[in-house]
Amino acid sequence: MLTPDNLESLARVARKYQIPIIKITSGQRFALVGMKKEDLSKDEVIDLTKRCLQQYQEKAKKRERMARFVDRIGIENLKEALF
Repeated sequence: MLTPDNLESLARVARKYQIPIIKITSGQRFALVGMKKEDLSKDEVIDLTKRCLQQYQEKAKKRERMARFVDRIGIENLKEALF
């Protein structure tokens, strides 16, 4: 589960590294588009993941895959919720 604090941490990481898009895959993984994994600490990755998953848990429909969830709510709306 993700808390609002987790989501705020995700936003801080995205801003810090100037990440324009956070992609949520159907495998429930997160991709920070334009960022190298070496740019983040393990704690930052964990925090970011928790915050994105919280949005999915709170807003996804039953049995909805992550990619469909993002398509349905729109990437801009997800970014707004995370940042």
